[in-house]
This record gives sequence, C-alpha cells and structure tokens, in this order.
Amino acid sequence: MIIEAGYDLHFLLAPTVHEEHLEGRRRSVWALGADQDLRLVLLSAVTPWRGHHLEQYVDSLASAFDAVDDDDAAHYALAYWSPVVLEDGPGLSMASEELSQHPALRARHLLGVAVYDDEGYRQTFPRADFNEYMSYEHLPRAHVLPGPHERHDCSCAACDQRRARSQERSRRRQYGKPW
Repeated sequence: MIIEAGYDLHFLLAPTVHEEHLEGRRRSVWALGADQDLRLVLLSAVTPWRGHHLEQYVDSLASAFDAVDDDDAAHYALAYWSPVVLEDGPGLSMASEELSQHPALRARHLLGVAVYDDEGYRQTFPRADFNEYMSYEHLPRAHVLPGPHERHDCSCAACDQRRARSQERSRRRQYGKPW
C-alpha cells in the first residue's frame, strides 16, 4: 500500500488500535513505518502504553525501526488508545515536535501521531492529502500510468519501479530477509 494521505494512515492504524481496545488487551503504542516512497514496511505494537508522554517511547521506537533496514523506515506514524478523553489543544502537536527532534529518531520523518479515545481521535497528521499541507511538501507523490503494459519490454516509470522492487526482493531473499 502506498500511503498517499493522512486518512490512509487512519485506515491502517485505527483498526489495530480499536481491536486491541475492544478485546481488552493491554494497550500498546503502535508504529507504522514507511519507506522513502511511502510504502508500508512496518505496522506493529512496539511498546506497552504507559501514559501520554511520547518521549518515553523513544528507545522502543528506535529498536522497532532498527529491526527493519534503516532505508526501509524513512517515515513513521504513531497511534495509541487513551483511556481518558483528550482535550483539544497544542499538547499533542508539541509532543510530536519534541519526538521528531529527538536524536534517536531524527533520521526518520514523523508523519504524525493519532490518539484514539471513546469520543473519537486527535491527530497531528493531515486530514486529507499530503499536498494540502506545507510541512509535507517534500514527500513523494503517486503517479498513475494507465495500462496495459508490455510484460517485459515496457520502460515506463511504473514498470521500471516494479522491476527494481522485484530485483531488491530477490536480493533480500538470498540473505534471508522475507521482504
């Protein structure tokens, strides 16, 4: 899946966080990792939730991202369930800014944080397309090339990327990495 907008992050994060809450399991901080082209490379509960201060999770997040290749987790987003309804205000944005500036995570770009509660959610990633937000203008954009494409002879950007991904997957399989 290519993450094209903020609501794409919700499609991935909300079901996992809500399922954990509804099943009564111990709450976790969930991390979503995306590669340079915003393709999903990680969606995992990285640490038990211990409170609202995101900075206390830096070591666990860094370890989770180190488990995948450094190049593969260029971007990330976080989500968790809060047992109390959060108030609107600058707190989540300020915490996100502090987290994104932490030395252990500075090499990766924070797409945002979502906190789900009984009344809905609060978030710092965009509500719609990344193109609509100045702070996300450096992110790659999807490009659609209508087909059909020749099986082996096509040299369009989409087919070139598909061949490169296929070669990379073959190289990784040689070294025991599944993806």
